Amino acid sequence: MGEELIAQSGRLIRQRLLEIPDGTWRARQYYEQPETIFRVELVATKEGDTLTFDFTDTSEQVSYGINCSYWATWGAVFASLFPVLAHDMVWNDGIFKCVKMIAPEGTLVNARRPAPVSMATIGTVQLVRNLALIVLSKMLGACEKHRDRASGVWAPTNMHYHLAGVSAEGEYLAHHGTDTFAGCGGARAFKDGVDVGGFLHAPASRSANAERHEMSFPHRYLYRRLVPDSGGPGRYRGGVCHEFAVIPHDSAANKFTAVLMPGRGTEAPMSQGIFGGYPGCNTASIQFRNGNAAESPYDLASTRGEREERLGMGVTEIGETDIQYIRYDGGGGYGDPLDRDPE
Repeated sequence: MGEELIAQSGRLIRQRLLEIPDGTWRARQYYEQPETIFRVELVATKEGDTLTFDFTDTSEQVSYGINCSYWATWGAVFASLFPVLAHDMVWNDGIFKCVKMIAPEGTLVNARRPAPVSMATIGTVQLVRNLALIVLSKMLGACEKHRDRASGVWAPTNMHYHLAGVSAEGEYLAHHGTDTFAGCGGARAFKDGVDVGGFLHAPASRSANAERHEMSFPHRYLYRRLVPDSGGPGRYRGGVCHEFAVIPHDSAANKFTAVLMPGRGTEAPMSQGIFGGYPGCNTASIQFRNGNAAESPYDLASTRGEREERLGMGVTEIGETDIQYIRYDGGGGYGDPLDRDPE
């Protein structure tokens, strides 16, 4: 049974590739840090029933833990390939056999030991996943039969945050926020992207209610809302993202420590559109010192204080009078916005 399923998937994926015109498609994204910018470059070539992903010209490995091992990069490619190109097949080794990958050793996508890789899954893996979706969408757009599978980028950054603090009873607590799992859908060839639509590769992802977060950690949401017009414009727009702001609350220490993981999509949006579609909004991680929480701000424009915007990952303390604000990115658009139905 297992061998037959593998053989079946192999036949189906090769048949699908043969239905698509041969060609080469390119995409590039950047990983921002305060002192420099790293590049991940992908060239996909489809020839007959074989598909090659080539990461030559990607930046060299770095001293941060954002590097990928070869197999992490391989997995990130298939995180986009499976749902886009093999959505109606059994996902197994049969699909792997028609795919090749070139990932030069000593780069961000194939780090040489002892390079750190502990944050690969929320680091370079996200860029690889985005790039694979972009080149696959370009490839599918060249085929009338499969054009409707193309999509703008979904939830491109997976920007995590973690909090540490003390409860009202003096108990030390740590908290992993699930806001990032709200995600956003990229626009499709036939419809707008899904607002806070999760991840393309993980349709079962869920973001907990604000009340659940507040029950498990001594902080309070000032607001948690959809960001208007945050999806990338296009004939079909990308799904909108959300933003939120939190403050210390019901804590013996009246403060908490925030471990923040920005560094992608802050300066340049990563939720790229496709076929003339625009990118979604960029991400943001901002601390408002001596903020106006007592005025109950309800969005970024109404949140005030001494503003500190964070570009790279790091740790910061949010005191009794401070506000921590985070915005995720909207989905990429599809097609020229001028072709959008005004109704």
